[in-house]
Amino acid sequence: MGTDNTAGTDNTAGTDNTAGTGNTAGTGNTAGTGNTAGTDYGISGNGYDAVHDTSSKPSSEPVEQSQSRDQGRHAVVGILHENDRFLVIRRSHLVRAPGLICFPGGGIEPGEDFETAVRRELMEELQLQVHVHEHLWTSVTRWGTRLEWFFCSRDPNHDPIANPEEVAEVLWLGTDELKFRNDLLGSMPEFLMAFETGSIILRK
Repeated sequence: MGTDNTAGTDNTAGTDNTAGTGNTAGTGNTAGTGNTAGTDYGISGNGYDAVHDTSSKPSSEPVEQSQSRDQGRHAVVGILHENDRFLVIRRSHLVRAPGLICFPGGGIEPGEDFETAVRRELMEELQLQVHVHEHLWTSVTRWGTRLEWFFCSRDPNHDPIANPEEVAEVLWLGTDELKFRNDLLGSMPEFLMAFETGSIILRK
């Protein structure tokens, strides 16, 4: 898992399956067709901790070491949107950037393609089986972590259940409820802006 608040978003590029639509900016290859801009889902750590930037929180690890460890990392973000609300999580106190709000997701493990990584992360964090529909966006953190954003859906009869080791709270929040918060991970504000302006379109 891993998410970290800071402003910005992340461009990433690809490896496997992607689909989708989008702009790219920032760095390197992009998978599928994703929108990208420069956000901060980057910080050293495991899983999603390695995905989001925690510059809003102090870290005991020297910045230089954190940056070098994150160079070349690749991660995924799962976007679920129902009844005009996004599925977001509050990070557990056991992970980096505790208490911050972010989308579920995390680092890609060796041998995984994007869709497999998204499904695994949603299962690990929320015990939630998801359908992965399309690649929405690619971004790269200032630490060099590449993020692939995917639109997903779930069986409406299966509710997310927080894994307390990674997730303190599960929330469904609308764009207006999210965009003015001061406890969001870094990539989220830019993603929300792109969604509001129509640069990112969610379609099943």
